[in-house]
Amino acid sequence: MVLLCGPWYLVTAGSVIQTFVYPAGCEYIKTAVTFYPSHAIGAFGLGLFPVMAAGVVDRVVRPLRNHDLSGRWAAMTALILSVCLFHSVVPAGYEGRYLVVTTPVQIMFLVAGVNWAARLLPSHLSLRMRLGVLTLALALVFATQTFEIPKKSERGFIRVAKHILLAQEFNTSVILVSSEADGEGMLISEIAMHEKRPGHVVLRATKALAQIDWIGTTQRQYYASHGEVLKHLDEIPVGLLVLDMAPGRVTFEHHRLLRETLATYPERFQLVTTDPGPGSDERNANQIRLYRVIGNENPAPGTVMLDKERLLTRGFGPHLWSWCIPIINTIPDSSPRSSSPSWMGGPLSSSVPGCRVRSRL
Repeated sequence: MVLLCGPWYLVTAGSVIQTFVYPAGCEYIKTAVTFYPSHAIGAFGLGLFPVMAAGVVDRVVRPLRNHDLSGRWAAMTALILSVCLFHSVVPAGYEGRYLVVTTPVQIMFLVAGVNWAARLLPSHLSLRMRLGVLTLALALVFATQTFEIPKKSERGFIRVAKHILLAQEFNTSVILVSSEADGEGMLISEIAMHEKRPGHVVLRATKALAQIDWIGTTQRQYYASHGEVLKHLDEIPVGLLVLDMAPGRVTFEHHRLLRETLATYPERFQLVTTDPGPGSDERNANQIRLYRVIGNENPAPGTVMLDKERLLTRGFGPHLWSWCIPIINTIPDSSPRSSSPSWMGGPLSSSVPGCRVRSRL
């Protein structure tokens, strides 16, 4: 496995390490060694954990004492332990989703525990009936104690996206969204879900205006003045600008510069609508604002210019996209309406007929 997986980890190390939120060391390990095991135990709820633990004892502990442990159950146990150990040492963050790969193994131990418990019930009942009763009881415990349908959080971007899509004058407008929180991804997903694709081109300010690593700790602005920012918006051209005023974990300099550009050139930006956002006070600190960039609303076919390298890469240092882009450039274009490769058409250019993708390589 080391020979098969080792080269891949070495090749992708430059892209992965820059996504680590916490520094490696004892402080991270001390928290992680309790976080991941507790989340693994609580995945199915405390009501089902004793049955799962019984399955571990029946299929692993007892056979191990008798020197009769099967390779299958040894491998399953090793999988859970190795996943918890790996994420307790590698500082990728505290994310319960990293344990999803252990879910099938936990189900196997749960079933083994049910089989063990069924052997303890009165023998005058058939094995099928005992298993059925136990399964139904555990299903009720899971449904009442653990099962939950997550609610989608709403920050106002649904209403902003619907306003854009319902306005006929914005049918071909290129949209730039800037946020220090999670607003960029929220607006993009809402527009993608509510319109028939291909449709609008939506650009992230964290890619179009700056180079930022995955966690936002390293930043490099592409533009240093308000005039340069406005010139770039006109070159694309950006017809709609969405500003998320909610503060984030990290302050983005390009976001501040973009807000100052609006104040410097008020004649170029017209406020279309606002959404108060969640938890806004009387000053509308978390307000979401939609602006029309006057003169850029409906670009002519073939005039939209997107920077392929900026939009497809993130971070500093080696990454896979930087090696893929030269290969992408060699793919013949099968679309008569775009000078960009057809493979690139979905995420970048096919949303606007005649859109051109410009490479900086």
